[in-house]
Amino acid sequence: MKYKFKNVHKTLFIKERYQILSERNDNSLNNFSLNNWRSTMSIISENTFEEMLKLNNYNKKIFSNTVNYDYTEEQIRLYSEYAENSEWYKFAEGSFEIFRKHPQRINFKKDFSRILEPFIINLLKLINNYLENKEYEWVDKNGNIFSSLVFYLEDLIYPWIVKPLVLEINSLREKGLLEGESEQQRYKYFITLFDKEENILNFYNKYPVLLRQISESCLRFYTYFIEILSNLENDFSVLEEELGLRGKLNDIKFGKGDTHSQGKTVLILFFDDAKIVYKPKNLIINNSLNTIAEYIRKVDEKIRIRIPRTIAYSDHSYEEFIDYLPLEQKKKLPEYYYNFGVLLAFIYLFNGCDIHFENLISYGDMPVIIDFETMLQQPLFDDKTGQSLLDTLFHRVTRTLLLPTEGVKREDGLDVEISALTGSFKKDAFNGQVLINLNTDKVKFDIGKIDFEGGKNLPIRDGDIEFDKYIKDFKKGFRDFYLIFEELNKTEEFKMLLKANLYGLKTRVLFRDTNSYASVLSFLYHPDFYEEMLDREKALENLWSNKFSNQGIVASECEQMRLLDIPIFYTDTNINEIYDDFGNHFISLHQFSGYDYFMKYLPNNNLENLEKQLDIIEIYFPSFDQRKKDIN
Repeated sequence: MKYKFKNVHKTLFIKERYQILSERNDNSLNNFSLNNWRSTMSIISENTFEEMLKLNNYNKKIFSNTVNYDYTEEQIRLYSEYAENSEWYKFAEGSFEIFRKHPQRINFKKDFSRILEPFIINLLKLINNYLENKEYEWVDKNGNIFSSLVFYLEDLIYPWIVKPLVLEINSLREKGLLEGESEQQRYKYFITLFDKEENILNFYNKYPVLLRQISESCLRFYTYFIEILSNLENDFSVLEEELGLRGKLNDIKFGKGDTHSQGKTVLILFFDDAKIVYKPKNLIINNSLNTIAEYIRKVDEKIRIRIPRTIAYSDHSYEEFIDYLPLEQKKKLPEYYYNFGVLLAFIYLFNGCDIHFENLISYGDMPVIIDFETMLQQPLFDDKTGQSLLDTLFHRVTRTLLLPTEGVKREDGLDVEISALTGSFKKDAFNGQVLINLNTDKVKFDIGKIDFEGGKNLPIRDGDIEFDKYIKDFKKGFRDFYLIFEELNKTEEFKMLLKANLYGLKTRVLFRDTNSYASVLSFLYHPDFYEEMLDREKALENLWSNKFSNQGIVASECEQMRLLDIPIFYTDTNINEIYDDFGNHFISLHQFSGYDYFMKYLPNNNLENLEKQLDIIEIYFPSFDQRKKDIN
C-alpha cells in the first residue's frame, strides 16, 4: 500500500516552485499575489526586495506566481508531483509502510515523541541494513549506539513537534473529544490516539511542512552517520597510533549544540578503552596553535597552554577528549588563575573571540579551550562608523568572552553570565516559554523562570569562588605571556614561525550572534509555520532587512536556515574572501585577510597596550564591584 499524503503541494520552497513555473510559458504578472506578499508580514523595503529578486535571479512575473496562496489546479498538480518524487517524500512514505507492517514501541523519554515512531523505525532500519553490509570489525553492534541515536533524534526533533501537539490536545479538549474523568486521564487518552497510524497520518496531513522537515532531517542524519563511519574506517589505523584508540565503538553521544552544514554536529565516540571527539570540520588550526604554544613554553616553562591533541583532515577532525576535572583543593586556585591569565593573553594576541563558557573545560589547574575556530578574527569593515573606532573596540580583551560582563551595566535584563571565567549554574536565571500543567489535557506554554545550567568551566565543582583573591595571579599570567610574546616578536625566527603556522588556515567568520539565528529558528517551530511553506519563506525573507555590503551572505543564511541549521561561514587566513558549505564564495566584509590583519596590528602589542588591557581586566574581573565598594 502506497501512502498518499495530503497538502504536499504546500511543502515546496520558493526556489522549487520558481523552477517548476519557469519552465512554463504562461507566467503573466499576478499583481494580487505580489501585492499580498509584499504587504503581509514584510519588513523589507522595496529596494531590498528588488535586490533580493536580482541576487536570486528571480523574474518578478514568475515570482509573483510562486507566492500565490490561491493555488490553481495546475499548480497543485505540478507541486504535488514534484514533492511525491522527492527523497523526503519517499522516506516518509516508506516510514508509514514499515510502521503499518511492523508497528513497534520505541522507548522515548517523552510521551509526545510517539508521533515520531514511523520515522525513527525506518531510520534505524536503514542504518542497520547499512551495518549488516559492512564489515566494520571495530563497531560493537550490541552496544548503546542505537539507543543513543534514538535519544539524540528525540532531543533534536521534540522542539519541533511539541507546540503543534499542545495545540491539538487543547483543541480536542475544548471540543469535548477527549475521553476520561480527570485531566490526567484525558491526557493519557490523547497519547493513545497515536497508537493508530490513521491519527498520525491525519496529524502530518494537517502539518505537511513538519512532515517534510522531520523526513529531511532523518535523511540528513543518515547521510552524516554513514559519513562518520566511513571516515572512521579510513582513519582507524592513524587514530590507533596517534590517539591510542583501542577496542570497539560501543556508544556515540551526539552534541546537544547547534547543527551546521546540513545537520552535522559534534559528537563523542566511546570505545572500550578510550573516548575521542569527532568534529565535522577542518581543525588544522589546533595543531598550528599548539606548535606556537610549545615554542613559547620552551622560552619559559611556567607558560602552559593545553590544546587538545588533534588529527585533522580536510573536512573532519578528531580530538582527544578533555574531561571535566575540578580541583579537589582550593590551594591550587592561584595556579589555575595564573594559567587562565596566560590563556587570555594567548587568545587576545591571536585575535580570538567567542570563547564562552561552553568552549572551555577546567582540567585540574588548567583551563582548556576546546574550540579554536574563531581565532585570527577582525572587525567587519564599516566606512560609516569609521574603521579606526571599530579597530579600537576590537583590540580589547573583552572581545574574547573569557572575561565576564558584570563590570558594566547590563541592558538585556538577563541575570546570566556566559563568559568562560564565570558561567556558573543559576536558578531562575531568565524568563522564557515553559510547559505548565504537565501530563494533563490543559498542558500549555506560559512565561516562566528558566534555570541557567552553566558549564564545565569552573575549577571547583560548587562554583563558590572568591575571585578577588586571585586577580593578582590572573593579571600576572596575562602579563608574563604578553611580555614573552612581545620579546619574541622582535625576532625573525618567531615571525617566520607565525607565518608558517598561521598563513592559510581555515577559520570561522561570525556575522551575527548565534542567539539571533536560534531565535528565528525557534520562531519557525510555531504551528502556523507547519501548514504552508510560504509562511516560513516569508519569515526568512525578512532576514534581508539586516543589510550587509554583500547581500549574497543573507541569501546563504536563508538557505542554511531552511535546513534548520545555524548558518556558518568560513575564510582562509591568506585570502580576503568568505565561503559557505554550499560552495558559494563572497567578497569579504573585511578590509584584510585574517593573517594580514594580525600582522598589521602586531606592532601595537606594546607595553602601553599591555597596561591598558590590564586596566580593562581590573574592571571586568568578577570582583570589581566589591573592590570598588571597598575603596569607597
